[in-house]
Order: sequence, then structure tokens, then C-alpha cells
Amino acid sequence: MGRGHWGKPPTRNEKIKKHEKRLKKLSPCGRPPSTPANLWGEFFVRPGGARHHRWRARIRWNEVNTDTSGFTITIRQYKVEFEYSANDVDWFLDQRYTIPGKDDEDDNAKVHKIIKGINGRLAYRYRVRAIASDGCKSPWSDYYDLGDPTDGPPAPTNVKIKRAPHGIRLDWDEPTDVDDDDVLDERVSHYIAELYEDADFENLVAKKRHIKKTQVRFNIDSEDELSDEDGKFFGRVLSMSGDKSKSAWIPATANGNSDPEETPTGKTPKFIRRVFTFTANGKLVEKTYAAPERADDDYIIRRVTGGMGEPGHGSGGTKIDVLKNGVSAAQSIFDDDDGKMLSFANGDDDASTKQIVHNRLERGDKLRVRAKEVPGTAPEDVTVQIICDRID
Repeated sequence: MGRGHWGKPPTRNEKIKKHEKRLKKLSPCGRPPSTPANLWGEFFVRPGGARHHRWRARIRWNEVNTDTSGFTITIRQYKVEFEYSANDVDWFLDQRYTIPGKDDEDDNAKVHKIIKGINGRLAYRYRVRAIASDGCKSPWSDYYDLGDPTDGPPAPTNVKIKRAPHGIRLDWDEPTDVDDDDVLDERVSHYIAELYEDADFENLVAKKRHIKKTQVRFNIDSEDELSDEDGKFFGRVLSMSGDKSKSAWIPATANGNSDPEETPTGKTPKFIRRVFTFTANGKLVEKTYAAPERADDDYIIRRVTGGMGEPGHGSGGTKIDVLKNGVSAAQSIFDDDDGKMLSFANGDDDASTKQIVHNRLERGDKLRVRAKEVPGTAPEDVTVQIICDRID
């Protein structure tokens, strides 16, 4: 024990090698590259650049050519993490860049990088680490804050979209001072909110300006063509300063969002709904089922659905009509069009249709169900539901 080869005590070199081996095992990069220092950055405008693509960022830092013990090393590459923020509080990764190390014999002691695609209404920051030729990595540098090119107001935070009765509501948090979150940012004068039909924010439905509160409601008329029960709406909000500078738009999500690049959440209005239900027990027969349902208010008929305890079998399937204020085909809400009616194919026990021609119900109107076509083996225990939303 404790002796070298042939029972001799270990030599000094053997002890050193053993110690170095142990250190390497504990820390393969015992002397990593030094952390990049003297970070710097600025924004500039590309001459002749398009309005939304004219800003660039120029960043640089000192080359690294020594490890943490001061010995000269070769740097294979640098890693850069470039982040953005709409409020100087919530930061999101924009891009990662890999920059090759330079020849240590050149006269240039700085590493430079030009970054395109800068949004003039966002703030940016970056940090750097060096990676040596043996793969050892330096610690990350501290972040360098570039600010934002136009020095606009911070964007609203935690922007949410919610369903409201016959409408959509957006709400958000006011941006606070970076150094004191109990103090509101004095650069914000008011807000602007928009509502769209699509997640790409191309088809504008409504816009509200000069909002002083932190919420807004958009009314959606249930008779409007945009009020389809499956149609979703998407919202976004920005801040305005007293000198008319704008922040970035922040898309609204169900859980709240502060990232201007986040995908928005779509919501449907919360219309006041009524469902008229008809049940035909036993085997279905071709007739008008006389017991009517009366509308207690004004409604829009959204769709007609149905289910069966036992499906029918035979050519033609099952076709069910809905009549308004009558017992004949002249009162069909489908305009007596077989192709639009509630139709069950042979063997199916579930169906739905939205192809309603006469979709308006007024208070006092009466609805009946008519089995227009029944196959040879009739379906049994049929339930039909007429789904309506009250007109606001």
C-alpha cells in the first residue's frame, strides 16, 4: 500500500500525475476559458431599409485568449444568447448565435456581430460565453442591455382574453417601473386594443383607443355574420405614451401573456343559449310530431343535432325536418331542402347540420319536428335538439 512499481514508494512525478488525474476526473475543465469581458452594443438604421426592417444591432466584446489561470488558450467559438422584452421585465430568447474564434495573431482584439430583424419597439439584451478548442466552456458573461431603438413606452403585461356575455373581454396588467414594481411606469398614457377574426391579426373586427383602464369589452351581436358559434376572436393590446410613441403589440392568451411573439388564444362569445329538445320514443314514423316548443325570447338557430337509441337501416337513410309555426313543408327552416336537413346515413346514430335557411326565431314562435324520410328498418328512440342563442 502506498508504494510504486516493484514495491518502491511513488516518485514525485507519479504523485503529481495521480493528483492531476484526480483533478481532471473531478473537473474535466479545471481551467475553463476566461469569461468574455467589455461587452458593448448599439442600434443603427440600415440606409434605405424598409419601415419594419430598418433597425440593426451591432454588438462586440473582447476576444478571449487565456484561461482562468492566465495561460494562453485557443478559442474555437463564442456562443451568444440574444433576448428581447416588451416591458424590460419579462425576457424571451430571440436567437442563439455561434461565432467562430479568431486567429490570435491578428491585430483585432474585438469580436463583432451585426444582428438583423430588430423590432424598434422592443428592448434587447445579450450575453456571451467562450468555448475553447478542447470543448471547455467559460461562464456566461453578465447581460448587456441595449435598451430599445425608439425608447417607446413599455408594453402591457399578462394580457388575457376571456369570454363575455355576447362579447369578448381583454384585460391586462399595467407595466411598472423597472426599479420599483409598486410604481407604475410614467411613460404610459393610455392603451389601444384590437379584436380580430384570425390569429395572424389580418382581419380586424373592432378597435378601441384611449383606454385608461386595464380592461376592455368588445360586443358581438349574435345576429352579426361574425357571430357563428364556432367562430373565434383574437385580441391584442399596446401602450401609448404622451408623445404618441407606441409599444409592441402583445397578443392575448387564455392564461395571460407578455411575449409579443406568442401565438394568441381564440375565444368565442358567451351567448345566452337555449336548447329545444324533442324525443320520439319507440320506432320513428314519417309524420309531424305535434307537440310544439315555444320560444320565450328572440333567438338565432345555430344548428340542429340528433341521436338515436337504435339506428335505422335501409336505402335513403333518415331525414328529419324542423318546422316553424306550422305543420307542413312550407314552414321548414331548411326550406324543404333534403340536402340541408338533419340526415342520418344507413346505420348511423348521430348527426348534425348547420345549413339552416330560416334561422330567426321570434318570441312566441313554435317549433315542431317532422320525420320526412324513414328507412325500411326504422330507427328507435330518436332525440332531436335545436340549439339556439338569444339575440342580444
